[in-house]
Amino acid sequence: MLKYLVHGIPDVSAQKGWMDSKRLQIPDSGELFFYFAITLREETEEGAIKPGRIIGGIGMNQVLPVPNLGYSIDADLWGKGYGTEALKAFLEVWWAIPRRPACEGEEKPEKVYANVNKANIPSIRLLEKCGFNIYSERLMADDSVICFLEKARS
Repeated sequence: MLKYLVHGIPDVSAQKGWMDSKRLQIPDSGELFFYFAITLREETEEGAIKPGRIIGGIGMNQVLPVPNLGYSIDADLWGKGYGTEALKAFLEVWWAIPRRPACEGEEKPEKVYANVNKANIPSIRLLEKCGFNIYSERLMADDSVICFLEKARS
């Protein structure tokens, strides 16, 4: 999606196609679709708010074995708070999904994870602002460093 957002927003059908590609197959439970478009709100003359232009997307790139978050915002709109607003809203929805009761002896806190190139400082700051912490870093074959972040359910 980032390639689209850096070079302009695709039409709605192209965005829907990309989001459909994020469907996750979970055995014995069918498809899970947990990826959302981020839109600007538009106010009508009557004062109602309706979705406006798509500026990005946010959701889980995977759920199993652990939930791994992904997001992207139109590069022209970075630094305006849209990512923070979207991530906070997304996490509220994610944590509100009903869970199975914990098994006896199961006391690990539930977490959400994200992976970010260490050079992407604004993305790391966004995640930290929303309660994520870096727990590990890994040097990749191309000499880039990937930061692994986590956020426990509060």
